[in-house]
Amino acid sequence: MDRRGHTSEDLTSLIREEILKEELRPGSKLTEQQLSSRFEVSRTPVREAIGRLEAEGLVETIPNRGAFVVGLSAVDTADLFEIRKHYEVITARNAAERADKVDFERLDESMEFMRHYTERGDLRRMKRINRDFHEALYAAAKSRLLLVSIRRVNIYLKLSVHTKDYRREHLTEILSEHERVYRAVKKRDPEKAAMAMYEHIANMSRRALKKQ
Repeated sequence: MDRRGHTSEDLTSLIREEILKEELRPGSKLTEQQLSSRFEVSRTPVREAIGRLEAEGLVETIPNRGAFVVGLSAVDTADLFEIRKHYEVITARNAAERADKVDFERLDESMEFMRHYTERGDLRRMKRINRDFHEALYAAAKSRLLLVSIRRVNIYLKLSVHTKDYRREHLTEILSEHERVYRAVKKRDPEKAAMAMYEHIANMSRRALKKQ
């Protein structure tokens, strides 16, 4: 930990967010000296953060020139939705097979709130409950490694400038999609749960991707 309490993990998160929001534009050069001065840390955590971001594909180090921001293109974001679709399908299938009583109680609660906020047209709370519903499915799937992978993809998509939030007119459609996933998981039908989730993420991609 450095002078202001920033670990290399902290710096990785901070710089990643700026890259995905294009506050650091593609092609921007990242220098250890500049970042060290800006975040008031030594060069070691900065160097480690740049290395992590390079491993994630967000930064490229060019020999004799330095590290440069790559960022995410619109194509990258569309690819991330495809990756998320496959992860979420596996999650839904596993949840239908592995969910226990506590998982079902959490899903029941999420669906009750989702119906309530959809009826009220409360977009802000609906977004939060949407996340809660998917988190409940991740817990029910009981797959630690899958959870790690899907959360990384979700961070990228949440921050990407190439996605947009759904609007109030989408709420009924989104509720219906979640209802289909929910019913299939409750019936312990993994194939129907997988298909319902596939359709949901495909529709989510359509709603979220900006026209370029």
